[in-house]
Amino acid sequence: MNDDFHVSAHQDSDALLVTVSGELDIATRDRVSDAVAATANGTRECVIDLSGVTFIDASGITGLIECRNHLHHPEAAVTLVGAHGHVERVLRLAGVDEALRLDGQRSRDAQSTALPTE
Repeated sequence: MNDDFHVSAHQDSDALLVTVSGELDIATRDRVSDAVAATANGTRECVIDLSGVTFIDASGITGLIECRNHLHHPEAAVTLVGAHGHVERVLRLAGVDEALRLDGQRSRDAQSTALPTE
């Protein structure tokens, strides 16, 4: 287990907010989807803050996409915020924005006051 990896999740009035930090890879990906599964409670919107993620690989990307399945709603949406540098490049090159919303310009703090609507 990677001791430098952390994930927290909590439900607010509009969305499930998930904060991830450390390396998101095969060793840690299930911790993100498990946190979403344990906290989702039928929410339609999940915002995952990746500003603290220092590395991501294909397994980590798969884990993020799996989060959408845990929302159990046909119109469920997952928005990734705060991705930067290597992490943002990998997400864009992998085409993650075709499966999830990717907004590298917004932080979780901005997200808490201005959730995207669609």
